[in-house]
Amino acid sequence: PEWLEWLNDLDISKEQSEFIFNLSLTLLILMALGILFNELRRLPWSRARQAQQRHGAEGTGAEGESIPEWASIRQLPPREQAAALLLHLLRLMQERGVLPEPRARTARECVERIGSALPDERTAFAQVADAADRGLFGPEQTTAPDEKVFAEAEGLRQRLSEEKR
Repeated sequence: PEWLEWLNDLDISKEQSEFIFNLSLTLLILMALGILFNELRRLPWSRARQAQQRHGAEGTGAEGESIPEWASIRQLPPREQAAALLLHLLRLMQERGVLPEPRARTARECVERIGSALPDERTAFAQVADAADRGLFGPEQTTAPDEKVFAEAEGLRQRLSEEKR
């Protein structure tokens, strides 16, 4: 092709041109392998394994953050109480197989998924998820969830624990 004519004008030896060709080919193969590795890393089975490694210990949340014990949730700052309730319920749902990877979903997506898998529990879970959203994304002076949210969460937790056995 005409656009490669400038290569003929270069004054390089055969060994140098072979070296440049081999180097270019090696770089191209390394880039292709890098792209392939990155795409394989993003596959669902790989993400589940990575999440398991990252959150392997029971009672761990995102980025190694621990989920407080159920009994100590009321001692948390008001903004964090409903979110801790939600994390406990999500972990139970994950253990039960209702939510394979809850951290990859929003609270609303979890409500929809649980609503289709466990229709009787949708309302209770939605109340906890709404309280968690208000606590996490509401104004700074957010108060603790009301007793109804705690009661719904406790009832849901007990029903899930019983069904798990």
